[in-house]
Amino acid sequence: MNMKRFIACSMIVLFSVGAVKSQTESDPQAIKILKQVRSQYKSYKNFKAEFKLTLENLVDSINESQSGTVYLMGDKYNLDIGGQQIICDSKTIWTYLKEVEEVTVSTCDPDDEDLLNPQKIFDFYEEDQLCRLIEEKTINGKQLQIVDLTPTVNDKPYFRIRLWIDKNTHNIIKSKVSEKNGNRYTYEISEFSADISIDESFFSFDPSKYPDVEVIDLTE
Repeated sequence: MNMKRFIACSMIVLFSVGAVKSQTESDPQAIKILKQVRSQYKSYKNFKAEFKLTLENLVDSINESQSGTVYLMGDKYNLDIGGQQIICDSKTIWTYLKEVEEVTVSTCDPDDEDLLNPQKIFDFYEEDQLCRLIEEKTINGKQLQIVDLTPTVNDKPYFRIRLWIDKNTHNIIKSKVSEKNGNRYTYEISEFSADISIDESFFSFDPSKYPDVEVIDLTE
């Protein structure tokens, strides 16, 4: 599995809500739902999400899953998945590979398309999109609204994003990105907590706490 792609998709599917260009072509109810979701997430000072991310490709017989935890506060984040921890304080990014005790330090570039920036991801889909409310159903006691987003331009790598949204909390509990190359990324949140107590130091990496770590500093 391409871990960089895997991690990027984990954020994309979580925040894949935004404006649509033509509201006359989209479902007005779906637009209303997505605005509620967007507003809800942007109202949080911070949040923690525990999740499972699955990559499937039937043609290549791929079915891989990894569990992870992400903390976000503004444009800062701390993501733990697949044996690595990625930490950003909005200026510097630390990528810590636990198994080999190695941390790479790089500068946070807001123009980097692969940057795992939650604020950037919030605006990722403010482009030509059609959205449809597919159905409402109750699963495990939760009232869910299932919404599809499809691009109206052909230069996107995906052809559909499906969101399962809790009707009462306006939180996304599951997302699925279907790409043209056959990859299907499914993101399921198992636990979500908002506005929790997080110290600022949690969004930086202190090498002194890891005496055996090798530091590769790309900022010098």
